[in-house]
Amino acid sequence: MTKCGALAAGLLMLVALESVAHAQTEPAQLVRGTWRLVSWTERLVDGSTRPNAQTVGYLIYTDAGRMCAMFMDPNRPKWNEPRAPTGTEALSAISGMTSYCGTYEINPRDGFIIHHVEIETRPNLVGLARRRLFSFEGNDRLILRVDPSETPGIVSATLVWERVQPVR
Repeated sequence: MTKCGALAAGLLMLVALESVAHAQTEPAQLVRGTWRLVSWTERLVDGSTRPNAQTVGYLIYTDAGRMCAMFMDPNRPKWNEPRAPTGTEALSAISGMTSYCGTYEINPRDGFIIHHVEIETRPNLVGLARRRLFSFEGNDRLILRVDPSETPGIVSATLVWERVQPVR
C-alpha cells in the first residue's frame, strides 16, 4: 500500500470511528437503558420548592421503543397483615406508588420525549401522551422536566436520573 493509500485508509477509519462515537451520543442512543431516580423537585405557584415524596424510582427505555417508570414513597406505612391490608393501608400503598409503561418517541431537535401511556396505576391516565423536556449531564445523568399542564398547582417538576450500571 502506498503512503497516500495508507493515509486515505487511516482518514476513512477516523471518520468511521467519529460517526460511531457521534451516533452513541445522540439522544435516542443516550436515553436507552435503566435509570435510578436521584431527585424529584417541584416548584409551587407561590415560588417555594419541595421534594416529591416518591423519592425511589426507576425509569427504563428499551431499544424496542418501550418505556416503564415506577416511583415509590419509601416511607409508606407497612401493613400489619402482609396479605390483608386494612382500607387505610391499601389506600396509602396506592397513593404512595406510581407506575406507568408504554411506548416513547424522542424529538431531539426540540429536546423532548413523549411517553405514550398504555398501563398506569391510575386508570384515568391510560392513553395520555406525557411530554418531558430532556437534557443530559454527560452520558450518565438525565434530567426530565414535566410539562406543567400535567401538574396542577405545580409550576415545574424536575426529575434527575442517574444511569444504572449493569450488574456484574
